[in-house]
Amino acid sequence: MIEQLGTLALSIVLALIVWLIAINQENPLIQQEYGERIPVAVRGLSADLEALQDLSNETVRVVLQAPRSSWESLDVSDFRAYLDLTGLDEGVHDVVVQIDVVDPKVRIQDIQRPELRVQLDKVTEKSVPVIVDVLDSTAFGYDWQPPIVDPLTVTVRGPAVQVDQVAHATAEIFLRNAKSQVERIQAVVPQSAQNQPVSRVQTDPAVAHVIVPVEQWP
Repeated sequence: MIEQLGTLALSIVLALIVWLIAINQENPLIQQEYGERIPVAVRGLSADLEALQDLSNETVRVVLQAPRSSWESLDVSDFRAYLDLTGLDEGVHDVVVQIDVVDPKVRIQDIQRPELRVQLDKVTEKSVPVIVDVLDSTAFGYDWQPPIVDPLTVTVRGPAVQVDQVAHATAEIFLRNAKSQVERIQAVVPQSAQNQPVSRVQTDPAVAHVIVPVEQWP
């Protein structure tokens, strides 16, 4: 009886091995780098903090192991790569990239750049004057007069270290050989005292109403 049970068990094991070999030949496991980059989202960032770098375009490459049938149906939308910033305070942090996959048969074997360095700063705001920068000239025989701008100030908001650099917001205007008053709704750009654009800050409002009077020579 014991010998029969042993023979039966051996037969089951052999049958299982044969079945696994057959399955693997028909739908083999493949390990290689996925052809497209996976976008990385940000989760858990406190409302009073902001990253100094632009994380909206961050992506990673991954090495996957999956059956051939899974590879054939894989799409970028099947992945959820993210940085979990929950509980982090201002400062520099090395944050692990986490990836969820819709298909449970797909396994992440390696992540290019498994960590991303993130610098967080407190969000602050201040008011700065709006300056009109006239970039060209009127037609011959005409002069432009001091611009009129509304509003006179805007609020800039963003990471404290960036907001501190903002001295004014500039609205750039082209007159294009005008012979009469020029009126524009123009976007304003936060700039430093050296007239260099300051990134990672927003302005409120984002546009200004600019009027440049133009008069003919006497």
